[in-house]
Amino acid sequence: MDEVLKSNNMKRSMNLKELRFAHDQHQPTVIQSVEGAHFLEGHLDRLGVAYSRGLRHLGLLHDSDASVPLGDVYTNPHSGVA
Repeated sequence: MDEVLKSNNMKRSMNLKELRFAHDQHQPTVIQSVEGAHFLEGHLDRLGVAYSRGLRHLGLLHDSDASVPLGDVYTNPHSGVA
């Protein structure tokens, strides 16, 4: 992600102040997001590393992936509900 942003002359907005500045300057910006916390592999300390690298939004599961113990596929029956 770092190289893609650099090659496109873009930056991440890490907070509201930076987001507003980019908006006021009419500069495209990125709020880094990841869908699926698989990269953590159960190690919560990796969350701190990701945050320090610019991650600001994290969805625990990716779409309908139940391959990790974070949840279940939203289309599967659960708790007696189909």
